[in-house]
Amino acid sequence: MSQRRERTSRRGDGIRAHGTRGVAIPRIRDRRTLVLVAIGVQTLVLLVAWTVTFRIVRGQLATAVQDYIIDENAAFVDDLAQRLPVVDTDAEFGSDEWQRLQGVIETAGQDLPAGGFACLLDADGQILCHPEIRDDQSLRQVNLGQKLLRTAAEDESREANVRLADAGEGTYSGRVSFFAEGTHYVATKKIPGTEMRLLVHQPEAELLGASNDLTGSVLFTGVIAVGVIALVGAGGLLTVIRSYDSTFEEMNRRLKSSLQIARDIQLATLPDDTPSLAGYSIAAWSDSADETGGDTYDLIPLKQSGDGLEVLEAGAEADEVVCLLADATGHGIGAALAISEFRALARMSVRTGTDAARGVEHVNGQLLADLPSGRFVTAWVGRIRAGDPVVSSFAAGQAPILVRRADGTIESFDADEPPLGAFDGLDGSSGRSIELNLGDALVIVSDGMHEAPNAAGERFGLDRLERLLSEAPTADANGIIAHLRDGLERFVGEAEQDDDRTAVVVLRT
Repeated sequence: MSQRRERTSRRGDGIRAHGTRGVAIPRIRDRRTLVLVAIGVQTLVLLVAWTVTFRIVRGQLATAVQDYIIDENAAFVDDLAQRLPVVDTDAEFGSDEWQRLQGVIETAGQDLPAGGFACLLDADGQILCHPEIRDDQSLRQVNLGQKLLRTAAEDESREANVRLADAGEGTYSGRVSFFAEGTHYVATKKIPGTEMRLLVHQPEAELLGASNDLTGSVLFTGVIAVGVIALVGAGGLLTVIRSYDSTFEEMNRRLKSSLQIARDIQLATLPDDTPSLAGYSIAAWSDSADETGGDTYDLIPLKQSGDGLEVLEAGAEADEVVCLLADATGHGIGAALAISEFRALARMSVRTGTDAARGVEHVNGQLLADLPSGRFVTAWVGRIRAGDPVVSSFAAGQAPILVRRADGTIESFDADEPPLGAFDGLDGSSGRSIELNLGDALVIVSDGMHEAPNAAGERFGLDRLERLLSEAPTADANGIIAHLRDGLERFVGEAEQDDDRTAVVVLRT
């Protein structure tokens, strides 16, 4: 009855996940031309050319690293803003609300490199929460708001030392130099519903210093090598190029390590086992296209108690099970953040015993407030009771909902409402009841399965999916998922996976 979640990690070039898109620093590739040009000129010309070339490459490397840190800081401050507790008004220093906010700020610093910190500014721009403010309350007198809130136009009109670019939804990220000394990276975001502003600070010295040291060593090696290039020819030049390669590989290793940490955290949110429910076999599976994915599923076991329904541990024997499958637009870091918020909201709705219709309304409203324009989440939620043949089903933009009858026939249902986070006023009471007889299976898949392409660019399609489903064995839900996966893998062959794939199967036994 139980199935461990699959943790796939196929590796590609650089820091690419599963051979698809990723962040990578470019390497020198056209070596032959470079060698021919270098051999054709004299030592003096080579000395000048190599000096200029190394300076350009070092600048490009620094720019690539800077852009990566700025983007990561923007994503970090957005995620941290979602983790802050909701407050009705701006919190006062020392209040209970301040204690809750301060606890999140202190914890957030553990996720940043040495020297980095997160803080919260009040309406006047002064520091309200800071990792060290309990021991050093003089930090309350520091005002960062005036310089952070300068507009881009104002910065360009004078020699300002603040360079923050709008990353969307009121999030600004960039490089600043107004701290004690040196240049730093800063990301800031206004907390919705308040006048407070979240700020994340990270010194550039650690990462950029390492890249500068590496490229500086290569520059020094290249200048020395110029004097003997006329004698050693291509061999000496290739040695220098290999030094460059080692530099790029080291930087890619560091970037890939950061993405792998994010993937491990996301995988930890999936249930370890499927719950046991009398009269049903339940299974789920997910495989992301990138290191982080935009799909998720959950299987929440519930048991009747004196206070109502109690949420049990994964894999427990349950009286009821709430199943969900969700797919955020896109994939990668942005989709992973959106889908993580959805799962947290859905879990909280179940834990607090919120009525299903009311829960959908609350989740939709929060996603609508948080997600940027063009971002939304398609979701299916099903509630199953032990011994009850009727499944309560609600689909927001998630379609089709497939029912595989025991005789092999397929029934298909459309979504009940538009996706979550796309429109206001979603009606969570418009779901349907689906009756399952013995041997019938309810199957929900993300669009990454039926839209999967093969090497020729042909899509798998719903027709193939339904034919495959009609032929699947019905001994248990795991067997149905295995049958669907085998058929899909035969079709796509060696084609690159371009979207996340997730499936949930509920089989009446």
